[in-house]
Amino acid sequence: MNTVSLAALAAIALAPAAQAQVAWTATTAPAQATIKGGPWTISTGKLANPASATGYCTNNVENVFPTTSQTLMQPYYFPFITGRGQTLQGYFDYRPKNVNEKLVAASSSDGGQTWTYQQQALELTAACPDPTDVANNNKTFGNDAGLGHPHVLSFGGANFLYLLDRRPTHVDSDGLVVHRLYPAAGLPLGSNKLNATAQFTPAGAALVAQWNFSTLATAVNNTPAASVALTTATAKSLGMTNSYTYPSKQDGTGGTQTSSTTADDIEAASPGNSDTTSPVQLQKDWRIRGNKNATSPAAGNGWNTAAPQYTQGAEFDVATTGYSNIVFQYDWFVTGQGVRNLQAQYTTDGTSWTNAGTLQVTPDGGGYVEAITIDFAALGITTVANNSKFGVRLVSAYDPTYSGAGAPAYTGASLTNGQPVKYNNVSGNWHFDNVKVYSKPLSTTVVAADFDIKTTGLLNPDGIVAVVPGSYPHQVLYVRKVLGSDYSFAANQICGFAGRSGSINHDVDTIRLAQTLDGVTFTDLGDTALTDPATISPTGIRYAAPNGSLVKLGTATDTGGHAYNKYGLFFGAGNCLDGDSDGFHAIVYAENTDATLLHWTMVNGINNPIVSTAPVTYNGTVYSPASTVLGQGSGTSTATNGWFGGRVYNPMAMWKDSSHINLIFDGYNATYGNSDLTNYRSIGQAVLSSGSTVLP
Repeated sequence: MNTVSLAALAAIALAPAAQAQVAWTATTAPAQATIKGGPWTISTGKLANPASATGYCTNNVENVFPTTSQTLMQPYYFPFITGRGQTLQGYFDYRPKNVNEKLVAASSSDGGQTWTYQQQALELTAACPDPTDVANNNKTFGNDAGLGHPHVLSFGGANFLYLLDRRPTHVDSDGLVVHRLYPAAGLPLGSNKLNATAQFTPAGAALVAQWNFSTLATAVNNTPAASVALTTATAKSLGMTNSYTYPSKQDGTGGTQTSSTTADDIEAASPGNSDTTSPVQLQKDWRIRGNKNATSPAAGNGWNTAAPQYTQGAEFDVATTGYSNIVFQYDWFVTGQGVRNLQAQYTTDGTSWTNAGTLQVTPDGGGYVEAITIDFAALGITTVANNSKFGVRLVSAYDPTYSGAGAPAYTGASLTNGQPVKYNNVSGNWHFDNVKVYSKPLSTTVVAADFDIKTTGLLNPDGIVAVVPGSYPHQVLYVRKVLGSDYSFAANQICGFAGRSGSINHDVDTIRLAQTLDGVTFTDLGDTALTDPATISPTGIRYAAPNGSLVKLGTATDTGGHAYNKYGLFFGAGNCLDGDSDGFHAIVYAENTDATLLHWTMVNGINNPIVSTAPVTYNGTVYSPASTVLGQGSGTSTATNGWFGGRVYNPMAMWKDSSHINLIFDGYNATYGNSDLTNYRSIGQAVLSSGSTVLP
C-alpha cells in the first residue's frame, strides 16, 4: 500500500449521512471589539503627541496603557484565535500605519467582544513617530514591514507560531518564519516574549514503524512483518482462535458452533470490497477473520459473538525507546456484515490495556475509514514515550447504541432502517492498512539566529489559512501568492483596470493544501481551486486572504457513497474591483465535497457573502452583492458599518455552542488611505447560527 494516505482525517465517530449545506444566519450585527491595556490605540490620541501620555510614545518611549478602560481595537488586524465557547485566546498583527509592526496577544471571556492585553513581541524597531509631524504624513520615521499574518499550530505537545516576513525581497518568496512558543500562565508568548535570537528548530519527525503490507505475499499471515521498523515492531491477530460456543443463528436455531481458528491473510483488495476511488485501497491489506470449524453446523468465517469485548482484533507492539510525542495511525475497512465498532487500546507494560481515543464506528454498510489518528501527546498520555513495552490493539467492542435482545452485544456494519442490528455470528471481517507509529526524537535543537527558521515546501506562502483538525501528518490550507505574475495569462484574463486602490494588480493567489510531520518541512498536495486567478468577473474570487477557519460539520458521503469528514471554510476573498491581491472584498464560505480536501463547493461567494465591503463603483456601474448574511460596510466612515467599508477579511469562526459560532474578523474604513487614520484597522465580532446543523 502507499505510505501516505490520501486523506489524513480525524476518526469518524458517527455513521455518515448525506448532509445539506449550512445556511448561516446572523443572530447579532457586526460590532467593533475593544481592548483593555496594551500599546497605543487610535482613540487615545495622535501618534505623535509628546505633550501628554496619550500618544504612541512619551519622551520617545513607547506607551503601554493600564487595563483600566476599553478602547477600540485599532490599529489591530489579521487575528488568529484559539479556544471554544466564550473563552478565547487571540494573536493579533498590530500595525500603526508607517510606524511599526508587532505581535500582540490578548484574551477574551465573552466570545471576542472585549479583549484584555497580555503581551507584545517581535517588534522590529523601537523608533517613535516624529513629534514635529503633526499630520502624521512622514513616511520615514518608522518601519511597518515586520512580521505579520500570525498562525499557531499545536501538535506533539508543542505550539508553533508562523509569521510572514514582510520585509522587501522576503515577502511572499521566503518560507514562513517559525517560532516555538513556551507559554506560561497568562503569558501565551512565553516569559522570554519570543526573543528572536532564541528560536526553536523542531526535531525531525520519524516514522518509527509502519505496516503497509505491499511487499508481503498474498497468503495466510497471522503475524505480518513491518515494512518500516526503526525499532522492534511486531503485529499479531487477537482472539480468532478460541473455544466459545454460541448459537449458529441469531434466533437461536440451527444448533451451536464452537468458535473458529485464525485465518488472517494478506489480501489484494478488490473493487468489490473497498473504495474504488482511492488507489491506496486497491492494493494489499491485512484481513483479520476466523476460519470456520468444519465440525460445527452452519459454521462461517465470522468473529465469535460469545467472546467478551476487547478480545478480538489485532495488536501492534512497537518499542518507543528514545522517542517521544507518539502518534498511532491506521486505515480500517469493514465488510458489510463485519462488526461495527472498534476500540483502540494501549499498553505501557505489555499486560494491562487502557482505552485510547473515541470508539470508532464504521460507515453504514461497511467501508474504509482512512488515517484514524491517536495523538497520545495531545491526549496528555506521556507514558507511552521512551517505552520498550508500548503497544496498541484494535479490538471489537459492544455497540453502545444497541438496546435490543441480548444487549450489550456486537452489531453489524449494515444498519436496518437506520438502526443497528445484532451481529450475525457467521460472517464479516476487518481489514487494516497503513498502520503507522510516528514520533519525534527526544532531543531538540536551539539556534541563535535571526529569522533562520523558515518553512520549506510551502510555495510562495503568504500565510496559513487553516489547519485540518486531528490530521496527522498535519494538513494545512495556505495561500500561495506569486507577485506580479499574471502577465503570462491571456489578455482577457488580466485585471486591466485600477480598482479602489487606484492601481492595477498582477499578483496570482491560490489556496493550496500541504502536510507536515515536523512543522517546518512541508509537502504541497495541490490546488483547492477555491480561487480562480484568471477571472475578471466582479463576482469571481481571484484573490484570497491568509487567516481563515475550518469548522467541523460532522460526516457526509461523497457521490460514490464513501464517508468523509465534512468541513466549512471561512476565508477572505477579493476580485479585480479592489486593485489589490489581499483578498479583502468579502468574507466567503465553502464546504468540501470529498475526503481529499481538494474539492469544494462555494456556498456563500462574493455575490452572496457572509459580509462584504461597501459597494464599488466602476465606469458608472455600482457593484454590490445580491444578498449578505451580516450585511455590507458603509462608504461613510462615521456610519455603523463604516469600519469595514473599505476592507473586510481574515475571519476566525470559533465554536460557541452546538449551533452557533463567534465570527471574529477585521476591516478598514472606506477611506483607509487617508492620512488622518481616524478609523483604521479594526477587529469586529458577530454571532452566526448554523440552524439545524449540529456542530461537533
